[in-house]
Amino acid sequence: MFIATEHKITDLDTFSQKAGPALGQPPAGMRLQTALLDKDEHCCRCIWEADSVESVQNYLEPELGSACVTAYYLLDPYSAIG
Repeated sequence: MFIATEHKITDLDTFSQKAGPALGQPPAGMRLQTALLDKDEHCCRCIWEADSVESVQNYLEPELGSACVTAYYLLDPYSAIG
């Protein structure tokens, strides 16, 4: 399944230090499809492929939780355009 994450960055320095390793080396069974940082570096949006929303949340919260507030969304790939 595909999961979108929206990270509202509260501590840019910490997020910058932790995001690279966390996003670049996810655990087995989880794959980052894309990561998009807004121009002002206040928000990062990602698309993950994983078994569940909970698995992504359980991985990211300990890694990035101190630097951002994250919302998680289950995506419907059959209604996607493009």
